Amino acid sequence: LNKSQTQGALTNPLTYKRMPSLSDEAFVRPKEIDKFLSIAMEPTNNFKLMNQREGISIYKRQDGESPVVLVRCDAIVHGNIEHVFDLIADVSKRAQWDTVFSRLKIVKVLNQHTDVMYSYFKAPPMVTNRDFLQKRTIRRDIEGFDIVIAFASYEDPEFAPTKSTIRAQTIISGYAFKKIDENTTALCIVSQSDIKGLIPLWIINKCAAKAPYD
Repeated sequence: LNKSQTQGALTNPLTYKRMPSLSDEAFVRPKEIDKFLSIAMEPTNNFKLMNQREGISIYKRQDGESPVVLVRCDAIVHGNIEHVFDLIADVSKRAQWDTVFSRLKIVKVLNQHTDVMYSYFKAPPMVTNRDFLQKRTIRRDIEGFDIVIAFASYEDPEFAPTKSTIRAQTIISGYAFKKIDENTTALCIVSQSDIKGLIPLWIINKCAAKAPYD
């Protein structure tokens, strides 16, 4: 994205804090919501446990649809669910703690539940920087979770990648929040992204399992 495309971007366009809980008849669920939920609710014995510490368990498995490893993280977070959700969903607040992605912007609103988010990943030396353009859908009270955020890649010629970056593909990613008590939240994170380019797949898969800690 160039400067003119990001200057007018919104940081917090969805009224997600008071988002109405529409009936299934009133909301057509995008396929990424169903795909994310199926992974978030999948038994952990279908995954390989990669790491476990400080209330965080990281799992991975190969997905038959893609050679890119799928990573799932289950964590217990000490914080009110609305506060935890706000830190993740509000990109202006996320920018204060996210050490992986920068230039976070909401560049388009598609409807009351869905917008389009841009993010930038500064790669190590000698590697081309990556960026992401993702459709983000937020839903409350769905399949036993209090809040769900699901992401998938989005294509829009208005927000095409620049010559200095490679546009990565989000196969599926998201967050599921469940209230345990007023000060404790269960959080499930799913991530499966193809960063494209000439980086060997084994390096991508090795790094993917470490990303949730970051």
